[in-house]
Amino acid sequence: MFPITLLFIDQNEERLGYFYRATKDIDRGVHCLLEKSGEDALLLLQEESAPAPDLIFVEHDTPGICGKDCVKSIKQLARHRHTPVILCTSQQRGSGNPRHPGVSGFLSRSLSLAELRNKLSVAFACFGLRAPRRNKLETFMEEAPLEL
Repeated sequence: MFPITLLFIDQNEERLGYFYRATKDIDRGVHCLLEKSGEDALLLLQEESAPAPDLIFVEHDTPGICGKDCVKSIKQLARHRHTPVILCTSQQRGSGNPRHPGVSGFLSRSLSLAELRNKLSVAFACFGLRAPRRNKLETFMEEAPLEL
């Protein structure tokens, strides 16, 4: 099996480091791509020679292109149309919150390192990155986006 590749998009270097550390604590073999802006991430994703991420995490509140617009642009790229994208936000999501087109789930960024590791492990499993893909995922996603 090929190594898992993740892309984290956040202007905050400390949060990028936090995601990187949590990911490497789970599995040192995971390849992490870190971008500080949506614009830079989109340039990377347009490069055919760049590794294609298996899962993308986008900060909701970013300067320049906002998280929702970044997701929309990612989904317009043929190579990444089906790549799951998790929107990271400081707000707690609930069942009453609207679903954003192209977003596979939400992740609260106000987590401890242990909680973040746990949530990332769940996301890996849900998207078939740590265990065989389950057919129940499609049914689950129709009901509500993944809330980590």
